[in-house]
Amino acid sequence: MRLLLVEDDVRLNATVRRGLQRAGFTVDAVELAGDARLAAATTAYDAIVLDLGLPDEDGKTVLTEWRNAGNTMPVLILTARDGVDDRVEGLNLGADDYLLKPFAMAELVARLKALLGRIPVAGRLDVALLRMDDIGRPGRRQFSNSSTTNYGQSCCSRWSSRFEFADCAQERLPTIR
Repeated sequence: MRLLLVEDDVRLNATVRRGLQRAGFTVDAVELAGDARLAAATTAYDAIVLDLGLPDEDGKTVLTEWRNAGNTMPVLILTARDGVDDRVEGLNLGADDYLLKPFAMAELVARLKALLGRIPVAGRLDVALLRMDDIGRPGRRQFSNSSTTNYGQSCCSRWSSRFEFADCAQERLPTIR
């Protein structure tokens, strides 16, 4: 999954970028609204993490422009603006989620995974009864009677450039390692 991180605080930008990379995301990081516009216009991102308090322009203005242009990529606002009115306005402008600073990296990662799991993504493969994706959730096998069996991380783990098979629950199930 490729993310755009828009955060003007240099140290926080680097910390969040490293945390997201450790969680398996590919991250492009910028510090200015103008750079965010250019990056979003030239690169296909799966989601954007957007700070509102940018030095050259308010992040809400950038979000509004993206939505008015028909850009539907998920946007998670990450900001210190903690008022209820700020959160409601951000969501009403088109943000898909809103997380307050300070925050736990685990929560940011979980919110991004949940957000990306709700939309069709390029990193997911559905083959017959098996679904695999590249954001670290266990694989699922859907049976015709609508019951679902979950296979843990040992069976259906993470995407890479190799497609392998693992012996899982006495079956030969495809596994991405």
